Amino acid sequence: MVVRHVVHLIGTVQGVGFRPTVIKLAMSHGVSGWVRNGGGAAEIVCEGEQPIVDRFLRDVRNHLPPGATILNWSEKSEEPAGLVGFLARESAMIGDGLGVVPDRAPCSNCLAEMSDPTDRRFRYPFINCTGCGPRWTIVLDLPYDRERTSMRSFLLCADCAVEYGEPSSRRFHAEPIACPVCGPRLTLLDAGGLELARGEGALATSRQMLVDGKILVLKGVGGFQYCCRADDDRVVRWLRLRKGRPDKPFALMVSTIHDVKRTCRVSGQEQRLLQSPEAPIVLLGRRHGVAVAWSVAPRLRHLGMMLPSSPLHHLLIQNLGFPLVVTSANLSGEPICITDDEAKTKLQNTFSGFLTHDRDIVRPVDDSVVQVVGRKMQMVRRARGYSPMTLPTYQRTDGCIVGLGGHLKNTVALLRNSTVVVGQVVGDLDTVAATTVHRKSVADLVRLTRSAPNFVVADWHPDYRTTQEASQWPHPIIRIQHHHAHVAAAIAEYGLRGPVVGVAWDGLGLGERNELWGGEWLYVDGHFVRRIAHLRPIDLPGGERAHVEPWRCAVSVLVDLFSENWKVVAASITGLAPVRNRLDQLEHVLKAAVEPVRTTAAGRLFDAAAALLGCAVSVQSWEGQAAVELEAKAGTGSRRRTMESGRGGGHLARSRVLRDDKNKAPVVEAVANLVEAQSSPVVVDWRPAVSALVRGVQAQLTAGALAWAFHRDLSRLIALTTARFGVKNVVLVGGCFQNRVLATQTLRDLRLLGMRPFLPRLFPPGDSALAVGQVSAAAAITEFQGR
Repeated sequence: MVVRHVVHLIGTVQGVGFRPTVIKLAMSHGVSGWVRNGGGAAEIVCEGEQPIVDRFLRDVRNHLPPGATILNWSEKSEEPAGLVGFLARESAMIGDGLGVVPDRAPCSNCLAEMSDPTDRRFRYPFINCTGCGPRWTIVLDLPYDRERTSMRSFLLCADCAVEYGEPSSRRFHAEPIACPVCGPRLTLLDAGGLELARGEGALATSRQMLVDGKILVLKGVGGFQYCCRADDDRVVRWLRLRKGRPDKPFALMVSTIHDVKRTCRVSGQEQRLLQSPEAPIVLLGRRHGVAVAWSVAPRLRHLGMMLPSSPLHHLLIQNLGFPLVVTSANLSGEPICITDDEAKTKLQNTFSGFLTHDRDIVRPVDDSVVQVVGRKMQMVRRARGYSPMTLPTYQRTDGCIVGLGGHLKNTVALLRNSTVVVGQVVGDLDTVAATTVHRKSVADLVRLTRSAPNFVVADWHPDYRTTQEASQWPHPIIRIQHHHAHVAAAIAEYGLRGPVVGVAWDGLGLGERNELWGGEWLYVDGHFVRRIAHLRPIDLPGGERAHVEPWRCAVSVLVDLFSENWKVVAASITGLAPVRNRLDQLEHVLKAAVEPVRTTAAGRLFDAAAALLGCAVSVQSWEGQAAVELEAKAGTGSRRRTMESGRGGGHLARSRVLRDDKNKAPVVEAVANLVEAQSSPVVVDWRPAVSALVRGVQAQLTAGALAWAFHRDLSRLIALTTARFGVKNVVLVGGCFQNRVLATQTLRDLRLLGMRPFLPRLFPPGDSALAVGQVSAAAAITEFQGR
């Protein structure tokens, strides 16, 4: 009996070779019909004998091409129409527009063709197929077809047209398909804008510039990048001077996985990440004595390594003989440049060569960064290869909720129906250029998903650019507290239901009564949120200056620990020697402060410990520098050496760690009238851990052992505090849990005490996840209010 089935499916089905896969399966099963794209959806109509159609649809589900996902599958029967053959029909907007896929590194088939002298795409730097190539960075609109990408100006030659229309071809409906005859071409300019070479000549001259120690600006997948040789300290320092980046580590690119292994220690999981289609930067432990300039990652034990993420990168670095620094080409604090005119203007006098091409980049997308924590991937920066992303969730809204994210490491997200759509990281919103990119990112998600927002969500902090942007929207605003959003993001990632304790440790977030929070324990159950514990507050002498000058935080904890004797103790700490002449000045500030700025932020506690051990004492040139250097020192310590130093015995006594504070505010309120007053939160005392650190410094124990022990003490502090509340599920969120030493030890300690800890993996633990948490928390609140 001949039947006709109509299947409507929603998910990531565009730009991944879904239609070619369906057509090949249809031909192999002998069914008739058609398939077409439609926004974030696809539609399949098939006719044939019932058993054959059933097997065909089962194979469609079970044999998805790499990168494809199906979030929803609906199927209905209709009267057969006598269709003959199976075709790809013209796209139509039939879905929610949620299915745009990320850019993908070149596949092995394309690399083989690019290396084959007999192939017509031999050494062609823009080779791609249905399984790889640019996607998100070239999409103008949906459905995803060539005429709605930045490839629309490149008319297909006869050979490419045949491949594009042939179902058996790897390039059947590969929208960025190109070749040397009809596709984008390279051009190399000098610092003054004069053309030096084109095509293969441009590539050869660029390689020679790198060999000669010159700085090259390259138009990459998601924006322009600086490139230079990484084995020459003079060259790297020159790049730092030109880019205005004194200390923040640079990422390195090498040609093969064997080159990575010669430079760093690589686990099996890390190798899989490096060689994945996403091709992220992976943070790896560096080997001793490798040919990498010290100035690439000053005072750090890890290097950010990546393999080539595009055919152009492959050709540029192949057999070069040394690693390359590859980093975003932008002014300090601004987004990566994406147009030739912008790059030439903003980057002038910073490069010797300018290697560009004529394929437009639609939106800036930086390289993604990941690391392995507890044998699993943790996202550090979600961008190229991983963005955009769709996340199914049990939370649902009848309309659309837009989350504007935070001020730093900004990412935007929206929740439509029961799916969260997350864009690429925008970055810090300290400049007009960054704010402009943020607005475009929000507009992109709304437009491409054909959404009509019902609510916009922002942080509590009035000075965040996103909070100010929210006031410009014509929609109702929901404000979600910073750390509540952190916790809600992890709950959404893991689909957790019921009570959850969120340990939210970061640098800063505005809490109730304009308090500065950052060392928090929150109890979350659906819409209900309560602050149940927090770190003992510390003063911030000099206010915001304490965020960039760690020695101020060190003085603050010394004053808290030793009162009037703090200067005597400070004089005995060699790490504070560079700022010893400034201590008297700070003492006047402390005495003059009528209402000192105070915070519970764990990030400032790490700054204090770092300064006591001599890390980034005077000033941090990049956010988190002191804490990252402290983590690096902890990696040089060991359990054995710490035990021998007398710091490793036993758990901290619970009585010294915890105490109740009846004078603190009882409640964190996401929406004031939804939460009832509860008992006062517990105040968690960090002083035993810092006091032990000070004694160790005075006893001249090794910095590595002391840093390791400090992390060890804090992980125990977290575990003992959390166990007090009797909740099984615990999420560890906030930028502090990007620290591998702290995260690994805390996961272990929580498990030992019988809890189920969850560490963010799909999203960074820091502020890049705020938008996801904002829309998730807002959905829980609006659902409760609508009951």
